[in-house]
Amino acid sequence: MLGVAPAVRGCRAKLSGWEAGSDDLLPAFPAIDEVMAAAEHFVLRSAPCERARHINLQEVDEVIRELRDAATPGMLGSRLLNATDSTVTLGAWAKGRSGSPGANRQLQRGMAWQLFARKAVYNFRMSTGCIPADDPSREVPLRAPPPR
Repeated sequence: MLGVAPAVRGCRAKLSGWEAGSDDLLPAFPAIDEVMAAAEHFVLRSAPCERARHINLQEVDEVIRELRDAATPGMLGSRLLNATDSTVTLGAWAKGRSGSPGANRQLQRGMAWQLFARKAVYNFRMSTGCIPADDPSREVPLRAPPPR
């Protein structure tokens, strides 16, 4: 069910009247938020930021780390699902480029990992408060999944 992730390419948006921080341009699907909230989750890696960088660059870098870690066990082709609340990260991965030179350098590394490690990244949009992976960066304990 989660194997198919929406990709938005060339989304046109009228920015007049748009408020910064609004999710109206690319809303998350409530069903995805519910499924991900019910899924088992745990801390895979948690490290303090070594240097201050823009959050979009950090988000792209984490996707590349997951690609690199997934490539280590073998060369068997596979798909990686990545939940993100960043429309910048979602759009940059879908298009393969960004308006930011720093993000473009990271995307080139990520594309090389995808190609040579035979891994495909499928990004999908989630609401900002629903991503358990962001809990450590908000300095709150990792939330437990709801009882079944």
